[in-house]
Formats: sequence, structure tokens, C-alpha cells
Amino acid sequence: MPESIPPRGAESNAVVGLDCRLYSVPLGLRRGEAMECRYARLPEGCGETVHCEICSVRNTVLEVLETGESREQVPAYVDRGAHRVPLTISAFERDGIVLLVIDEGR
Repeated sequence: MPESIPPRGAESNAVVGLDCRLYSVPLGLRRGEAMECRYARLPEGCGETVHCEICSVRNTVLEVLETGESREQVPAYVDRGAHRVPLTISAFERDGIVLLVIDEGR
């Protein structure tokens, strides 16, 4: 997976949430940064801490990128501050990019 990341806030994508509202998401954020994972704020950064090795979100995205095979309804979680937020994720590869669908609260 390419590790070069454009400057934060340089551009943004429009994303429609599950609540059907339109959100702006800056390009160049790593998964943990966009999801406000507490470990993404550590000096090592998202994807580089000891916690990242067992991250279901990270591992699912990497698996889909490597195999090209979609994964649906994968149980996951994100640690935000002192709270663990349950997630269900699905990931799909399209033209070398992985689309990640996140459903909170399951």
C-alpha cells in the first residue's frame, strides 16, 4: 500500500453517511485519523503502533487491497478516548482503491 499521503486538508471528498447527510472528508487522512482512533494520535501515528497490528479495520482494508476480494459485515471496533465503539465494516476494491463502509453501533 502506498505510504505517500497528500497534505492534510489539501482537498476533500464528499461522502454520504448512513444518515443520508453529506459530509466532507479531507483527503490524506489515514483510517484511524478519520475515525478518531485514540492510537492514531500517538507519536508513531495511525498504522504504526503496536495496537494497529490487531486492528480489524486496518487488516480488512489490507486484505482486500492484496486479494481484490470484497469483505462484508466484518465485526470491528474503534477506541475513541476511553470508549470502545462497535462497528460493522465492509470493504470493496475498485481500481486499486478500497472503499470502506462503516456502520457504527452494531
